[in-house]
Amino acid sequence: MFVCGSDEHGVPITISAKKEGVSPQEVVDKYHKLIGDSFKDLGISFDVYHRTSDKLHHETASDF
Repeated sequence: MFVCGSDEHGVPITISAKKEGVSPQEVVDKYHKLIGDSFKDLGISFDVYHRTSDKLHHETASDF
C-alpha cells in the first residue's frame, strides 16, 4: 500500500494565510489540491492520499 498526505497543521500555514489574507483552511485546501495534482502530473499515484486534518487521520494517529 502506498500512502501519503498533506500535513495541514503548523505555524507556516497560519503565516501563509495571514500573508494571503485568507483563512488557514483555504490555504490547506489550495495546497492539498495543488500537491495532489502535481503528483498525478508526475505519474505518481497513491492508494490513499489523505489530509492530517481528517477525522480518520486523528483516530489512526491516536491508535498508535
